[in-house]
Amino acid sequence: MGDVELITLYNDIILLTAWDIEDKSLFIDIDSSGLKVSYTDPDDYKAAIVRTNNPIPSECEIFYFEIKIINKGKNGHCKKSNNALTLEYQEKLYFIMGGYKNMLVNLTNELTKSLEQEPSNVFELSYQGKIYFIMGKYDEAFEDLTILLEIEPDNTIALKYRGEINYMMKKYNESITDLEKLLRIKPNDIWAEKAYKLVKEL
Repeated sequence: MGDVELITLYNDIILLTAWDIEDKSLFIDIDSSGLKVSYTDPDDYKAAIVRTNNPIPSECEIFYFEIKIINKGKNGHCKKSNNALTLEYQEKLYFIMGGYKNMLVNLTNELTKSLEQEPSNVFELSYQGKIYFIMGKYDEAFEDLTILLEIEPDNTIALKYRGEINYMMKKYNESITDLEKLLRIKPNDIWAEKAYKLVKEL
């Protein structure tokens, strides 16, 4: 009965099968299969995020997947978390990942404790906001970035990330407001110009 019980135990695990067409950065296009990703910003050195349709289950001690890079452009590259074992061979990236979620959770716990002692620490608010963004915890990221903007209203990092979070949460008017302010501060920011145009056309 041991094998039957083991199979039954893992029947309910939901694995990732494609990229999430909703949970992605601006200038990321996903084809109808959900498997091919294209970066459309003309400045291909800018960072972007795309996530899978389901998270890696906590029951998986080790999770393996691979990505084939069809065209990485002039400056493009893929970056993985530091605890992922990555092998690159013939334009393929092979990822073996495990435990990264716990690492990020522990880090945010430490930052939260530190911010309780020094709630106006701009660096830690920005850092934690970025981590929450990476984890897909947009409400928490939004809260940290909003506090940061109350302290430093012209903080361009916070305006950029919050503008993108508002876009991902379909708060398009709020996204436009953040991007407009970002462009007033950095009028030649190509990413902000393209992002603003994209959101305005929605």
